[in-house]
Amino acid sequence: MADVAAGFTGASAALGVIREENAWIQQRISAGQLTVEPQAADSAAAVYEREASEADQLADSAGCSPDGIADDSSETTGAKPSGEVLAGVDPCDLLSDEELKSFGLETRGESRSELPWAPGCYYAGEPVTVRLEKNTRQTVASSEKRSVWAKFDRTQVNGRAAASAVPNGATEARACVLMFDAEQGLIQVQTQEIRLPEDVDECAKALEIAEKVEPNVPEPA
Repeated sequence: MADVAAGFTGASAALGVIREENAWIQQRISAGQLTVEPQAADSAAAVYEREASEADQLADSAGCSPDGIADDSSETTGAKPSGEVLAGVDPCDLLSDEELKSFGLETRGESRSELPWAPGCYYAGEPVTVRLEKNTRQTVASSEKRSVWAKFDRTQVNGRAAASAVPNGATEARACVLMFDAEQGLIQVQTQEIRLPEDVDECAKALEIAEKVEPNVPEPA
């Protein structure tokens, strides 16, 4: 039974990560927020297919079907799920109008919930556009293990565990993701340069914004 349980857990985690990664990249490409060269896209698709096949085999070895292992919400641990803890955080309320203007951003944000557990708020602006997102299923530590990053550097935001990351295929799109832990999840500040010149440091800009956002969200659990 222990081996079956281990296979079940491994298959669930593998399929969950694959699905999240695929949805994350595909929806940003569709929204025009990421630019990926055709060759890189084909290579990424091959990786996903291989990982999905391996995860399916793991699920079979555990005696479970992939459709039956994506959700394991019946087991309780006694702690509040991070979705409940972070439920009161609205990504569109994390910065004041004055703070938004100081970063060259529009004061009216657009709510964009691409994934149920990762609602976000998009702000147009110059020299960068910004998406603020809370994720109730990931932490900085778990995000580091994902294969979606071309670059992942640990850092801190006002003393909190954090990371500055560049998604695969996004280097030409001049995009950066700054994330830091909040309760049992994390907050992401995603910046993207929308035009030349190329002297804008997207990751430095994301860190500046994150330092303003940080005091407005719960401390890590």
